[in-house]
Amino acid sequence: MSEINNAFIEASRRGIRFTSKRGSLTTEDLWNLSLTELDTIAQNLHKQVEQEPEKSFIKKRTVVSKDSKVAFEVVLHIINTKLSEEEKKEEAIIKKQKKEKLLALIDSKENEALSSKSIEELKAELAGID
Repeated sequence: MSEINNAFIEASRRGIRFTSKRGSLTTEDLWNLSLTELDTIAQNLHKQVEQEPEKSFIKKRTVVSKDSKVAFEVVLHIINTKLSEEEKKEEAIIKKQKKEKLLALIDSKENEALSSKSIEELKAELAGID
């Protein structure tokens, strides 16, 4: 199982809550926040993780320390996911605009070709439609 999946499992099992301007939030609530709100939470968690005393190889990590690290991993994953989704939306908009432009040009060229035909050709084509 991936490290991020483990972080989500750990966050849900431990009932980790995320402090924000909106109050205490669950992992699920994070998905409804803006990138700016998530960034603020990530910054605060990063400060907590960075303030951890020097690592000891004989003492157990505290629960608060472990919770902060797990919470930070979860928030970072959600931020990266949302950034990726925004990028894909922007790419889709650009593709849609290009497609519309190409369709408009095709329509223009078809009209050009049609208007260059003689009256007899146009009448023959019209008769063929009926």
